[in-house]
Amino acid sequence: MANKIGSPPTRKEELEKLPQFEPDYCERPNFSSDREAHIRKLLADFIGVHVRSIEWDGELTGMDRFIENAMLAIASFEHCRGIEVNFDRGIAKEALNLALERVLDTRRALEQIARNRELSKFLEDIFVTDIRGNDAQETKRGRSITSAFRRSRGVLEAYRTIAPQALAHHLMSLEPILTIAVERVEYQWGDFQRDTIAQDLCDDLALAWISGTGRLPTFSKPNPRLRNKSGFAELLSLVNNSIVEPQFKHKADFGNYGVNSRNKMRKKFPALAVSREPPRRG
Repeated sequence: MANKIGSPPTRKEELEKLPQFEPDYCERPNFSSDREAHIRKLLADFIGVHVRSIEWDGELTGMDRFIENAMLAIASFEHCRGIEVNFDRGIAKEALNLALERVLDTRRALEQIARNRELSKFLEDIFVTDIRGNDAQETKRGRSITSAFRRSRGVLEAYRTIAPQALAHHLMSLEPILTIAVERVEYQWGDFQRDTIAQDLCDDLALAWISGTGRLPTFSKPNPRLRNKSGFAELLSLVNNSIVEPQFKHKADFGNYGVNSRNKMRKKFPALAVSREPPRRG
């Protein structure tokens, strides 16, 4: 009967608490000059009627601050989405499974060697003798015996870091990481509802909104009686339909994520006023 690999599956309640796969964060926008100019114009034209100058977080709010923060949010979103698209979970799981099998087999083999005192001593002698040969040559060239002794002691200490028992211990530490990775690399219950990349974009754009207007974003849920969207909802719609790359567009203009971001900002900055929508033109 084959040995079972790894630990028992993680319970659903514990899985829900674990962070999902998150690609690296983009530290600065990397748009082409033409696209950057186009994005800046779209953002400037949009935020103009909402801009307000007050001190917030140690700086004055305003158009320039909003544009820089919004562009960084968009660049980070596209960067993360691009990496996510190239992340093949099936291939990753195969690689992790293979690595886990090899780690288990190698750890058992190393532990078997470590339990055999004669074999362990044999390996140590090979390591030390091979380097001692170099020590003998150095001694002939004038190195003191004391220096050679110190080097030999260093050689023994170096060997202990790669001895079978030490390596088996390191692999034992790696094993649970690989086990959890094998389990989590597949889509889990609720993954499609927990799109952290989309949520991060909306959170970042909500902060950008505050940095430009000095007010909390508003976001009304879809309602046929409302003729116009709130300003923050319009921002998300603008970003989704006119700025982000076509392959990264969201089917619902990040609706639910926008609501979440609005609620987060209200809790995080309770002292800020809620945005008042400017009068509509025309």
